[in-house]
Amino acid sequence: MTKDSNQTTPASPITDALKNKANMVTTVLLGVIALFLLLLFLMVVNGSCTGPAGPQGVKGDPGDRGPGGEPGPQGVETVVTGPPGAPGDIGQDGIQGPRGATGAAGVDGLPGDAGEAGGTGPAGPSGESVAGEPGQDGENGSQGATGPVGLMGPPGPMGLKGLTGDTSFLNAAPASELQPSVPVTLFLVPGGVLVQDAAITGTEIPGGLGRRAFDFSSRQAVRVQWSHDLAELVLLRVQFWNTRSNTWVKLIPDHGAADQAGANQVTAWWAIPRFIRSPSGVLVRTYVIGNGEWDPRITYIQIDMR
Repeated sequence: MTKDSNQTTPASPITDALKNKANMVTTVLLGVIALFLLLLFLMVVNGSCTGPAGPQGVKGDPGDRGPGGEPGPQGVETVVTGPPGAPGDIGQDGIQGPRGATGAAGVDGLPGDAGEAGGTGPAGPSGESVAGEPGQDGENGSQGATGPVGLMGPPGPMGLKGLTGDTSFLNAAPASELQPSVPVTLFLVPGGVLVQDAAITGTEIPGGLGRRAFDFSSRQAVRVQWSHDLAELVLLRVQFWNTRSNTWVKLIPDHGAADQAGANQVTAWWAIPRFIRSPSGVLVRTYVIGNGEWDPRITYIQIDMR
């Protein structure tokens, strides 16, 4: 029996199964291919594809210009000051303009103050001096006669030796004022040392209280300070023993004043005599001078040196 070509032959179960399996495989392959293309696309977009770039294609026609975007925010203005530029060249002098018309004369001003007198000018040249003619010499007078030379008389007799004069005193050298003062107290008695019937020629302080040896070898000046209890004019005399003449000589002038009871009396500074032979050991004594009836009490005597 001949089969019709248009007649559909019923499929077998095995054939259907194979078709279904083939369709499944095809679907899986398509899915894998699609997934691979998707990954490739993503790699291209992200720049992960590092393969060599292909040749540049033909530039296409420019597309239509799109609409303008919204204006962006205004930027912050920043001013940057640069260093000053070099000075420019000086331009050429301009052309002097025409002279203007003469203005009207102003009103007379007030008279100014008188100026200061000028200084003295230099001295003018000296005039020429013309010497006059010398006058005529007068007539010489007549010379007197020369008298005879007298005879020399015999020498006269030597006069008598004069009285010994008082000692002269010198003021202390100004340089001694720069030296420190060294005080030496002969005695100090609050009740005073009695000098009974102080003589006009002087009475020495009793008990040897008014005597002391001094070293004047490095000293230039001396003075004395003292005090007594009377208002009368009582004087104090200070002497030293001169080994050249073996006599007592005044060291300073006699000193004292009236109405000085209980007051400190001080002399001026006097130069120490340079004729003292041994200045390192000079014996000094003090005398009180009265009227022969006064009985002063001497509180203290101090000799200062410098």
